[in-house]
Amino acid sequence: SLALIVFVASTIVGNSLQPAFVPALAILVAVVLLALWALPMRDLPARIAYAPKWDLPARMLLAAAFVLGLTTFAGVLGPRLSGLIAPFPVFGMILAIFTHRQLGGPAAGGLLRGIVLGSWAYASFFMVVASLLPGWGIGRTYGLAVVAALSASGLAFRSRRREQSVRRVG
Repeated sequence: SLALIVFVASTIVGNSLQPAFVPALAILVAVVLLALWALPMRDLPARIAYAPKWDLPARMLLAAAFVLGLTTFAGVLGPRLSGLIAPFPVFGMILAIFTHRQLGGPAAGGLLRGIVLGSWAYASFFMVVASLLPGWGIGRTYGLAVVAALSASGLAFRSRRREQSVRRVG
């Protein structure tokens, strides 16, 4: 609920302001670091969750309803506001709710921490696109953006593995 309020507030601010690239990037890095701090890493025992038959269809239906709602109102919202709403973490919210229900709060927290770590790749991709697309062309820009996203994802994975090994030793 707090995350939803923060998302709505940041969307309203983002719709009314147009920060320059470097300040926007600094804000993004600060927010991701704050989220990682707020979601501490916990060691969880491996557990298998057996989902009921309706689980996957329910997840798909919820995600489809969001996409349908956004595309239905995109004309009214306009391209800028629709673009700000589009990254709404519907997949993360759906996964967190179902994970919490099936495996408990600590597992949902671990899932959300993983999503936040994965956001480095998302941010890297769009940072490259925003800074290079006008002059580099679509093919080269998106190719480099994919390399940046994969590199960021690999670094995030390595840092997570390092955190886990330090926690086991310490």
